[in-house]
Amino acid sequence: MNILYLSHKNPVLEDEGAKIVIMGTLRHLAKKGCRITLVYLDQDGVGRETLSEFCEEAVPVPHRPGSMYSGMAMSMLAGMPYSVWMFRNRAFRQALRETVKRRSFDLVHMETALLQQYADCLRPLPILIRHHNLEADLLLQRARAEKNAVNRMALSWQGKRLASFEADAVNSTERSVTISAVDKARIIEAYGCKPPIDVIPSGIETSNETALAQREHCLVFSGRIEWGPNAEGIEWFVRNVFPIIVKKFPQLKLYIVGGAPPKRIRELGCGSIKVTGFVESVIEFIDRAEVYVVPLLSGSGMRLKILEAMSRKKAIVSTSKGAEGISCRNGRDLMIADAPEDFARAVIGLLSDKDKNARMGQEAFRTVREHYSWESVADSFIAAYEEMLANGRVRPHSAAARV
Repeated sequence: MNILYLSHKNPVLEDEGAKIVIMGTLRHLAKKGCRITLVYLDQDGVGRETLSEFCEEAVPVPHRPGSMYSGMAMSMLAGMPYSVWMFRNRAFRQALRETVKRRSFDLVHMETALLQQYADCLRPLPILIRHHNLEADLLLQRARAEKNAVNRMALSWQGKRLASFEADAVNSTERSVTISAVDKARIIEAYGCKPPIDVIPSGIETSNETALAQREHCLVFSGRIEWGPNAEGIEWFVRNVFPIIVKKFPQLKLYIVGGAPPKRIRELGCGSIKVTGFVESVIEFIDRAEVYVVPLLSGSGMRLKILEAMSRKKAIVSTSKGAEGISCRNGRDLMIADAPEDFARAVIGLLSDKDKNARMGQEAFRTVREHYSWESVADSFIAAYEEMLANGRVRPHSAAARV
């Protein structure tokens, strides 16, 4: 099967959830015999040789979105969502046209609906879109939580415009994939989704390898800290939950691990709270944790950070939103708590009871190995591709999706 694979990110560094998911998908589709040509927006400028190990061809297109504030202003003047505007790239459009002329493909795998603006370059090839998140829903969640009236109005405008774009993208392609059943239900409710939609979760590598770091008396939170829900969640945890826990365990440390923390998060670092910024190995910090915490209050998709911690046999405490879309059992694979006092109580319980802590880590590992193997993810994608090709009909492209 010849696949033209479009990505909005260079996945090689694997320093955030989407990149890890894209890289794993590419590797395991190639192992199954798929012949992949990858065309990607390259913000990092590294790793083309690595991608060529399992892609027939890797075509990087340099991409610098520029200032968010100027981009927001320009996108509003143009009447389009900023999330779409930031992936506009004339060279990318040209690379797609040239690639389609040079090579023969069976289908297009698109890593986000935000790239649907390039669909006119790809027809008559059938297109499958994977939705890592429901981007419009994220913006509307932020708008509802925003206290500043001007910011709330801007976020609401962006969210509504993006919802219109996503609805058009979903209904003008042959197939969609979400990574959780929750997101599938939201897409159907919000956009109707006339074409088929599959649920294919993120995969995760699992092994019984030795821990990369000695366990410490600490909690760990990891993720791309600049992402709104991550920053919002860890700030809530530091201000409302951590003070309760350190009354019981005054020597406890908290590591906030991940690149590009905004100023307000960097300012949380003092004494027992360490804000690391970018690190070469997130797994090394996860291995240190006595308890891994996921205090998210908003978001969509699936939190790969939980699967990573489960694969490292960690005891985990998460909010309901953080664990959304993951096949796990509260009280067995992890603890779920939403109120600050309940979250603190769950963490304290796992710090106090070493046997329970270890049992929960083992149960989490068994669950992630059973339900989230990369081999099953690749098989599910191939089944979706084959069904899409067997159907044979290409949906008419909507000009509204092109910007």
